[in-house]
This record gives sequence, structure tokens and C-alpha cells, in this order.
Amino acid sequence: MYNLKYRFNIGRGKKGLMFLDCDKCTSNGLCFYSKIKSSVTKRKWNHLKNTKTLKKDEIIFNEGETPKNFYIVCSGKVSITKTSTNGEKMILSIRTPGHMFGYGCLCKEGNYIATAKTIINTAISYFSKEKWIEILKSDFDFSLEIMKLFCTEISNLQTRLCMMAWQNAEEKVVNALINHISFVTQNDPNPILSIKRSEIAEICGLRVETVVRTLQKLEDKKIIKRDGQKIKILSLNKLIEINSNYL
Repeated sequence: MYNLKYRFNIGRGKKGLMFLDCDKCTSNGLCFYSKIKSSVTKRKWNHLKNTKTLKKDEIIFNEGETPKNFYIVCSGKVSITKTSTNGEKMILSIRTPGHMFGYGCLCKEGNYIATAKTIINTAISYFSKEKWIEILKSDFDFSLEIMKLFCTEISNLQTRLCMMAWQNAEEKVVNALINHISFVTQNDPNPILSIKRSEIAEICGLRVETVVRTLQKLEDKKIIKRDGQKIKILSLNKLIEINSNYL
């Protein structure tokens, strides 16, 4: 079930598409929408987008497809995954509420370089290429913020490459756990994460067996506690300390 009615002002438009009012969304402080300065552009953003709900494990787009839309996560989680020539998968990122994806390939007019798939039941908003370009052309400040976002993505990628090259298994797993703490639980001293061992392995570029051993070591140190598919953080400060040794 999609628990959206408490978070959004929901209506039904043409063709059965859902309408979510971004001004009423509890995640809009983390969304790019909050960076829009122009009230005119905000109205365009709110009314030019489409919104739909997807079930767990639904494909949003596949690697190699021609981009038609760019997307924002409204609720739920989306994995961005790259597959190697021998079939091995790596999660490049996990998008949570407020995060955008698919805009890079749309802007550079190339095919998608990864696959986007829902991890849990998810609601996404999306713009067609034509509507997206319309907004970009009409608001210079908006376009400038998008450029800043691109720069941030490049910086994050550089950090990720360094992490893959220099961090040991424990540091990689700890970094993945810290990055997976969502906006919902970020103020909780003992956040509970819903993340599979296989997902951590794909994020870190490790084997599942290595991830399981690393999590066991962290549990032995009383830093985390595992409960089925969930991981409870017992000492966030110790996790951050391990991560800061790398930073």
C-alpha cells in the first residue's frame, strides 16, 4: 500500500495520472523544488510534471534505452544499477525522496547508462524532455542550480572512485550504511536501515560473503545489530569515526 495521503495533496488528472502538490509535500525541503526561486517556475514545475506509483522491483528505465523523461522520487526508494559485460551488477546510487535521476542522459542526449528500478513501493514524478527544456530555457537561475547539481554529482563520483580504490571492506560497508540513513531517520540516534546484504555488496563492489563477515564484525563490536533484512545502528558515532579515518 502507498501511504501518500498524509504527505501530499493528491488529486486525479487526465489519463488517471496522480497529481501531487509539491508545496504540500513533506519532502520538498530535500527536493530540487525548494531551490527554485521563481514563483512562475514553481507553478510550471508543479503542473507540467506527471506522477505515478510503482510496485517493488518495477523497472523505470533500462540501460541503453533512449531517455524520454527525467524523474524525482516522491516516496519510496529507487536503485540506479550498472551491469558489466559478464553480468555482474553494481548499484551506483540509491535515490530516496527528494532525489532526482535520469536528467544527465536527458541533457547530453545520450542513452541511459544504467538501469533504474524500484526497491520498495514508490511514487515518482517525471517531466518529458520537452517540458524539462521548456523550464530550463525560461529560467536562468533554475538552469544555474542544475549546473551546480551536475558539479555535485561529479564530485560525489570522484569521492566514490577514491573510496573504491583506497578503502578497506569495513570502511566501504560503513560508508554505505551511513549514506543509506534516510531523511526520515537522520535525527534518530539509533536509526534502523532496510537494506539487503546484496545491495550493500553491489554498492561497495564487494562479494556478499565479504559483506556478511564485515557486518558480523561490526555487530561483535556492538556498533550495529542485525534483525532479518534490517540493520539497527547502535552507535552512529563509532560508524562516523570509522568513516572519518578514511576522510
